[in-house]
Amino acid sequence: MALTLESKKREAMADDLLTVQAAIKSSRELRSLLASPVVSKEKKKAVIAEIFGKKIGEDVQYYLSSIIAKRRESVLAETLVQYFLLRD
Repeated sequence: MALTLESKKREAMADDLLTVQAAIKSSRELRSLLASPVVSKEKKKAVIAEIFGKKIGEDVQYYLSSIIAKRRESVLAETLVQYFLLRD
């Protein structure tokens, strides 16, 4: 039972990460925002929260917030590509 729940949680997170990846791929503005060192961490977090809101789970929201807090958002797109390569 616990293994099934863990598997479902992992699949839900993967779906959320696909949502984030698709948004980054399709939006030049979002890519520019994430890559810009001029935009504050707080502004980036607010924009991410506004874009994704309830579309993604809390775990992925926390992950994105952590990436931004550590100033790693410029490599987020490549990180997602590598995640899905390793996952498959």
